[in-house]
Amino acid sequence: MSAHHLADLVTEAQRVAVIGLAKNTGKTRTLVALLAELHRRDRTVGLTSVGRDGEATDVVDPRITKPRIPLPPGGLVATAEPLLRAAGLPYEVVSRTGYSTPLGRTMIARLPAGGAVEVAGPSSNRGTAEVTAAMREHGADIVLVDGAINRRAASSPAVADLVLLATGAALHTEFAQVVEQTVAAAEVFALPCSGDPAVYSAAATAAGSVAITGSGAVVPVDRALTLGGAGADLSRLLAGPDGAQHVVLSGALCESFAEEIRRAARGRKVSLVVTDSSKVFLAQRTSDWYRRQNVSIEVQKPTVLAAVSVNPVAPFSHRFDSVALRTELSARLPGLYFCDLGPHVD
Repeated sequence: MSAHHLADLVTEAQRVAVIGLAKNTGKTRTLVALLAELHRRDRTVGLTSVGRDGEATDVVDPRITKPRIPLPPGGLVATAEPLLRAAGLPYEVVSRTGYSTPLGRTMIARLPAGGAVEVAGPSSNRGTAEVTAAMREHGADIVLVDGAINRRAASSPAVADLVLLATGAALHTEFAQVVEQTVAAAEVFALPCSGDPAVYSAAATAAGSVAITGSGAVVPVDRALTLGGAGADLSRLLAGPDGAQHVVLSGALCESFAEEIRRAARGRKVSLVVTDSSKVFLAQRTSDWYRRQNVSIEVQKPTVLAAVSVNPVAPFSHRFDSVALRTELSARLPGLYFCDLGPHVD
């Protein structure tokens, strides 16, 4: 699969997030390849980042040369004003936003001649959604949002219509662990939507997190309970024939809360419902593991994961066989597209 096929996958989308599972897994290379292919198709592209990307060398390991991000001529970018000036490229300011980054205020500009630019946009869902909408209003056919697994705002359906995931050898020194961690991440993006209308009704009217009991009663859940460390209170919430069947969270789902719900439920079925997959933070167990313990993690709004790019090389460390890695991932995640957009630098 090539950048040509990636562009085919995103052709109907207006907003696409490119998410890296770790540093140096090929996210920027994926972004650059997609930018070039969209330009060949005469698509006007907008670009922003939930964080920072496009620097010449890695900020952690300066030995690692990073791919520059060449915005095509006529493209739009939402980035910090000092970074845009430092690029030394001609640009036309179309909007100065109210969002600031550690590198300066975010502005939206058009680059008539294109060129390489560092990108640092708003870090919040709201800010990213607003600048992507603004770039669309100013003529972008499609907006690419650069993100990372620790900058989850980029993958929210409020920000992106679909997601491209970048994984690779930099994730772990063991082949099997790269596969397992990639599969776990993909499973979170593919979390099922809740099938109970009561969940959506409660979420639309509640001021915070709530529990829905077996009889349909909606009970407020104190925010402190959702942060972990309140096992006894959760046991009471879930106890008895009219115990909670759904817990609808207004914020993030942390692993400590999921684990306490599992213990308190004592084998009873219960669902934990979040707004979307960007609100789920699991590190020790997978969503599939919790499902097998009768704790179903569900979403109100689905995330569309369209493809996974694979970088088989960890810089200055190790490499895996690209075909073997893609074959194994394809077997574990049927229906997804996989590609290697190398060459990669050892």
